[in-house]
Amino acid sequence: MRILFLAIALIATRSNAAELRYKEAAALGAVQGITEFLPVSSTGHMIVAHEVFSDKGPQALEQKSLIDKYLVVVQLGSICALLWVYFGRIKSILRGFLGRDWRGLKLGVLLITAFVPTGIAGLLLDGWIQTALYSTKTVAITLILGGVLIWFSEKYKTHSRKNVDALTFKNALTIGFFQCIALIPGTSRSLMTILAGYWVGLSRVEAVTFSFLLGLLTSSTATAYKILKEGPSLLSLSFGPTFLGCTIAFILSLLTARWLLTYIQHHTLIPFAYYRILFGLMLFLFL
Repeated sequence: MRILFLAIALIATRSNAAELRYKEAAALGAVQGITEFLPVSSTGHMIVAHEVFSDKGPQALEQKSLIDKYLVVVQLGSICALLWVYFGRIKSILRGFLGRDWRGLKLGVLLITAFVPTGIAGLLLDGWIQTALYSTKTVAITLILGGVLIWFSEKYKTHSRKNVDALTFKNALTIGFFQCIALIPGTSRSLMTILAGYWVGLSRVEAVTFSFLLGLLTSSTATAYKILKEGPSLLSLSFGPTFLGCTIAFILSLLTARWLLTYIQHHTLIPFAYYRILFGLMLFLFL
C-alpha cells in the first residue's frame, strides 16, 4: 500500500493550472492500477483523493471536469491488463460464440447473465448515485461495512472446490445481483463478486477468476458507454500525461491481478478487511 499513499501524496502537490499534469496523471494512474482489482474499492480511493486534494481556487470546477474525463480514460489501462491476463479464456469465449468451443460459449453466457443486473441498475441509477452518494462519508461507511463483511465471510463460510465450469445460470445471476451493490461508492465490485462467488460454492481462486472476467465485461461496457457519452470532450485531455497514466495503470493492474491470483491460493482476504476498517475509521477521524 506504500505506492498508493505515495501516489495520493503526489496529487497533493499538483499545480493549480486547469490542465492535466504528468505527476497528476501518474498519481491517479497508480491509484487506479493498484486498487482496481483488490477488494478495497478503486472508486472509493479516487473519490477520497479527489476530494482531499482538489483545487479550491477559481479554476476548481474546470479542473474537476478535466480529472473526471481522465478517470474515464485511465480505466482503459486496467481493462488492457485483464485482456493480457485472460487472453486464453477470452479467445475461448469468442470461439464459443462462433460455435467452436462449447465451454467457452457457456462461460460467455454466464458472464453476460451476471452482467445484466448491473447493466440495468447502472443505467437507471447512475445519475442519482453520483449526485447523492459520491462523498467521502459514504466511502468511509462502505469501507468499514465491507471490511466486516469480509471478516465474517472468511471466518464462517465453508468454501467448496467448485470451478467456474460448474456454475449454474442461477449462480451467475446471484453474483450479478451482488455486483449491483458495488454501484455504491466504496463497496468494491471485486469484493462483492468474489464473496458472492464464495457463497455459490466457488473456490477462492475460481471466485477471483470469475470476478476478474466479469469485471472485464462490466468495466469495458461502462467505459465504452462513458466514452460514447462524453464524445469529443475527451479530446481536451493532453496526450502525453494521459498516455503515461494509462501505461502506469496497465502495468500496476497487471502486477496486482497476477499477485492476487497467486496470493489467494494460500491466504484469505482477512488483511483487506483490516485495511478497509482502518482506512474507513481514518476518514471519519481526519475528514
